Amino acid sequence: VPPKDQAVDVASPALSSDSRFEQDQGSIAIINSVEVIPRLTTKYVPYFNWDSDSHHSANEKVATLRLLYPAPDSSEEYPLLVPRVGKSDAHVANEYVPINELINTVHVVGKYLLGDELATKAVTDPGTGILRMLERARNKRDGPGFVRAVQDYNRIIEARRAVLDGIGYKKWGLPYELVTHVMDQVYNRVVAPKVDLLGNYKAFSNNVYGEVNPILVKEFIKRTNLGPDGVFVDLG
Repeated sequence: VPPKDQAVDVASPALSSDSRFEQDQGSIAIINSVEVIPRLTTKYVPYFNWDSDSHHSANEKVATLRLLYPAPDSSEEYPLLVPRVGKSDAHVANEYVPINELINTVHVVGKYLLGDELATKAVTDPGTGILRMLERARNKRDGPGFVRAVQDYNRIIEARRAVLDGIGYKKWGLPYELVTHVMDQVYNRVVAPKVDLLGNYKAFSNNVYGEVNPILVKEFIKRTNLGPDGVFVDLG
């Protein structure tokens, strides 16, 4: 159980009975990472090299990779691209980098959602884990190595899906790191593509736009002891 200040409580009756927790409620439109890139004004270019493995020829370059999620029939397609300004460096400030998000997704899934010590170690071990393989391949721009690491991760997810139900966190809350990652994913898919429109408002009007990021929300919760039944009112 994580420390109280590192978890978001979701155990209130209102949330537990929320229909969004129920299965078989119909399909939900998911915005894949690969769909985000065309919506952004930033230009993207391929990042990896593909000549480091004799099993991959120039005609076998991989443009996207499908990453499996723990939920049944759930996955996401990631483009292996970086912003043009960051072609020499995958770490680009204030830009959406799908390769980095893929690695971060593997990190939080491996750390929090596998429910098995051996599977978790296979992903997160700092020396030999899949996460380390992904980081090493990214840093070396090794395309084939990156593909192999994602394939290894997907095999673990396929093996664990049969025993994962996803309801354990309703008992004590979601880890802050996991919540932040999901919020970042939502922001990159919903807000970032229209960020230029957010500043298009009349000063001091009711349409003034402002953002409160998860780090500040965590501080609000910690300082006010805000719980599932509390109400936060933004007067700013």
